[in-house]
Amino acid sequence: MDCLIVDRDIASRLGQSTGRTEIRDPDGKVLGIYEPNDANRREAILEFAKKNFDLDRARKIVIDQGEDGITTPELLAHLHSLGGPS
Repeated sequence: MDCLIVDRDIASRLGQSTGRTEIRDPDGKVLGIYEPNDANRREAILEFAKKNFDLDRARKIVIDQGEDGITTPELLAHLHSLGGPS
């Protein structure tokens, strides 16, 4: 595999990418596709979840609704009943 070293500005811009990103030259010609490292993406998702997810609030909502939830097989059966892709 070839390796291309980019300057800090380009590295910073690529680091902001949330998914597959086309890389184009100034004339608009596609040079290739950049795909962020999954480990970096997972880390960003975990950081987002830590900042935005309140486990105590989620537990309170479940208790207030008076439901115990459903089993995984029940969830899968429901999803299949919606008729989406298998």
